[in-house]
Amino acid sequence: MTSPCAVLLQRGYSPKLVCGFLAASIFLTAGLGFVQFPAFSQSPQTPLSLVQTASPTFQSAPVNVSAAALQNQDPLKSAYPIPWTAIWEHQTRATQSGKILTLRYLSGTVTSPDGQRQAHSEINLQLNPELTQSYVSSNLIIADARGKVLQRIPSTMHFGDERVKETTAIPVGTLSILMPAVWSKDGQQLLTRQFEAVLGSDVSSDYALVWDKKTHGVKTVTPTPQNYDTAILLGWSPNSSDRVLFRTTILGEPETNLVAVAHDGTTIALEGSPSPSGGGIRPSSEARR
Repeated sequence: MTSPCAVLLQRGYSPKLVCGFLAASIFLTAGLGFVQFPAFSQSPQTPLSLVQTASPTFQSAPVNVSAAALQNQDPLKSAYPIPWTAIWEHQTRATQSGKILTLRYLSGTVTSPDGQRQAHSEINLQLNPELTQSYVSSNLIIADARGKVLQRIPSTMHFGDERVKETTAIPVGTLSILMPAVWSKDGQQLLTRQFEAVLGSDVSSDYALVWDKKTHGVKTVTPTPQNYDTAILLGWSPNSSDRVLFRTTILGEPETNLVAVAHDGTTIALEGSPSPSGGGIRPSSEARR
């Protein structure tokens, strides 16, 4: 039987990610039916502007889901959470029933400051009784004020070494979820969290997807170089509208790094935390040189 690590290598994942998979993988145990990523030792910094959204809903054949399962228990403790607990309850049902479950999840709506644009996520779940054969993909939906769909943007996979490698083909055993986070103050750009993971492992990270209202174009933003295992999207930088904040970490190490990333990938190391009064973040001594 081919080992999980060999499968990851065959899929083109970097040796670093495969080593992380081997060192920290958490597989399904008999009778449990699901797995959760361990919580990080430090929670990410809360972005300056939290998003108020409507209640999310599942659309599928009738399935009884407990209220607790609909709570957004995010694997990275993000302020822009994915429906993590609900996904795992459905995965448990698929495992216990021995049947494939196909569901569609609709997130809450994030409205632009001028009220002219709305954004929500459509998350598609294909859940196999065997976790590593399941996959989750998504679409970011941009609509006008009346709800007419203007653009549908599919999620991609970016896992790769050094450079961001994009593919719209979501392979089995992976998860890629787009979750609209927050609009820019002028309403011209939408910041979307893209959470990606290899199911049954600790391999997971955030990417940022920036949608431009004028051009309808999208740009993937991620810290460079990729000398980290996990990045957590925090929001827009309070000092610059063209930069996105991330907190990065390496598996097994308690330290985290706060960085601001421009749309072209230029990354500046920061120190401190966003000021509640909007005072900004000071560049680190290395960044100021």
